[in-house]
Amino acid sequence: MIKSDKTAAVADLKEILIFREDIGRHNAVDKVIGSALSKGILLEDKILFSTGRISSEIIFKTQKCKIPAIASRSAPTNQAVKLAKDLNITLVGFARGNRMNIYSNEERIR
Repeated sequence: MIKSDKTAAVADLKEILIFREDIGRHNAVDKVIGSALSKGILLEDKILFSTGRISSEIIFKTQKCKIPAIASRSAPTNQAVKLAKDLNITLVGFARGNRMNIYSNEERIR
């Protein structure tokens, strides 16, 4: 059961590989990335999920780990949208149920 709305996950096309929660969205993202790296999971073909607002700092973390896509149930900042476009990262916000807003690189979404 999720006790916090500050959660993050790394997944492939079939399943969630790593899930973490923390007191802050940045901490949760750092935990899933750190766990993936410590387990030797390559991130170049994965997606990062977050329940928190996507900031430019989180986009930089995504880019540094070569994660091609990030999705959140919350809104991204304007700077995150601009940066995701510049860095060729697919950015999805307001992902809820069968709906979502795709802010950049929509060709990766099927």
